[in-house]
Amino acid sequence: MTFYRSVCPPDYPDACGLLVEVKNSKVTKVNGDPQHPYTKGFICAKMRSYPDLIHSPKRILEPLKRNGLKGSGIFTPISWEEALATIASK
Repeated sequence: MTFYRSVCPPDYPDACGLLVEVKNSKVTKVNGDPQHPYTKGFICAKMRSYPDLIHSPKRILEPLKRNGLKGSGIFTPISWEEALATIASK
């Protein structure tokens, strides 16, 4: 088991300091870093559940293009190249 110092990935101004526990190349726990000068060990509930989110079987791992009305939940996988080209064109 290894611990890494990190910061919260969402772009919040306080950039909460994190101590990330990794076991067998998998994030197993996230705690606040008590040595962080601003947050002093505090992290939000979202970051406490981060290991469950990043290892969830429901996590989207490829770009999806909507094929239907907004809210219909109909998507088709597309390549990263197509996704980037679509975004860049808009």
